[in-house]
Amino acid sequence: MALVGLGIVIGGIVVLSRPEREPEDGGVPLSRLVERLGSGRYIWDDTKFQLGLHSQMASVSRIGTNAIPYLLKSIRYEQPAWKRSLFAGINIVLGKVRTGWGIADHRKLRADGSSAALCVLGPTASGAVPDLARIANDPNAPESAGRAAIVLESLKFKSTALEPVLVP
Repeated sequence: MALVGLGIVIGGIVVLSRPEREPEDGGVPLSRLVERLGSGRYIWDDTKFQLGLHSQMASVSRIGTNAIPYLLKSIRYEQPAWKRSLFAGINIVLGKVRTGWGIADHRKLRADGSSAALCVLGPTASGAVPDLARIANDPNAPESAGRAAIVLESLKFKSTALEPVLVP
């Protein structure tokens, strides 16, 4: 009986600790799409190699509102100063070895891409306005605040609904 109880507890822990399944389009996870939006990289399409921006924008649009919780979480990333300095120093050295070489903070690319993805969603993302307003007004998170402000400004002008999106 104790083994059955232990099995149930372990099973419950495993189920509850699994990460939330990330939305995807055509087998490409949203995190990869927004990272590419943040970096401007290219993506393979089914038939040809296309400029990444158009393809990623279409993918984000197909995912739709299911992307919003992930995007709001990603947009909150604040790159530590030590990481910014370290990457800048490494990129200077790598750039001298070969033009175009460098490293990037993938979480920062995802954060920047998340703001672009929310802009792509346009009025569909209007439900995120209260969260974006809170992020934009956080004095302790200047990078996140800037990203959120860009999205709020974009949503204000892109609204095609009968009632305008109110930006607090």
